[in-house]
Amino acid sequence: NGCWQVLKRMLDGKPVIIPGDGTSLWTVTHNSDFAKAYCGLIGNIHAIGEAFHITSDESVTWNQIYQIIADCLGKELKPYYVASEFLAATGDFDFTGSLIGDKANTVVFDNSKLKNAVPGLNMNIRLEEGMKRTIDYYFKRQNYCNNNQ
Repeated sequence: NGCWQVLKRMLDGKPVIIPGDGTSLWTVTHNSDFAKAYCGLIGNIHAIGEAFHITSDESVTWNQIYQIIADCLGKELKPYYVASEFLAATGDFDFTGSLIGDKANTVVFDNSKLKNAVPGLNMNIRLEEGMKRTIDYYFKRQNYCNNNQ
């Protein structure tokens, strides 16, 4: 029911579902870091015919991600752990690719290929800062988001 339901649940003091035990590693990349990398690849002769992933250098657990969101909101994190397989088997959505094949497994990316193609690239927006920016943006546009879900 909309992209901001985790924030709403935390603001309302409700638990939030965290798949598995929350300890698998994941990467959250801020849009400004993505943009720097993407712009560095456009027209770059070292990028022609090549495939790149653009991710942050920071790897964090799902528990850390949700805790940072709660901290940004000034709320207590109330995690509700549910096995990824159970969510996939009983949910209304197809979680096979996005949860079971992707977010349930630890991922740590090697960004050396990207950094070799874009010298001087620095992915410097850490999760805490990026989340603060995102949440601030949400609150500035809250009425728009609520009316256009």
